[in-house]
Amino acid sequence: MGNVSHALLIRLALEREYPEAMFRVAFRYKLGLAVEQDLEQARRLLWKAAKSRHGLAMLQLAICFHGGKWGFPVNRKRAGYWYLQVFKKWLEEAANGDTAARGLIEIYQVEQIPDLWIRKQLGLPPVQTQAQQS
Repeated sequence: MGNVSHALLIRLALEREYPEAMFRVAFRYKLGLAVEQDLEQARRLLWKAAKSRHGLAMLQLAICFHGGKWGFPVNRKRAGYWYLQVFKKWLEEAANGDTAARGLIEIYQVEQIPDLWIRKQLGLPPVQTQAQQS
């Protein structure tokens, strides 16, 4: 998005509900950057950006539910749901040639997730042990 004025970014986030703008403005409200700090507004915008399938918003929401950040309650079920959503999105994008998504998969080691249920939900085969590979 480059250098965008605070006013334009906030207008895009609030009026047009542009996911990238909502995500960025959510952090501004959380931290009180160029706006008055407002955790309720930050949570609302983060939630809306995540529901719009903004990858980093989905990841941040998962982190929030996992650790009770931004005033969200700790909720492992919701955290798992949002982790699953963002990993699915990245796998889809990587399959379509998105190198940034491929990098995120590598950073977060999505393909190495040991949980069989999550692997099945992501369409990944079970992890092979070294004995099985020989």
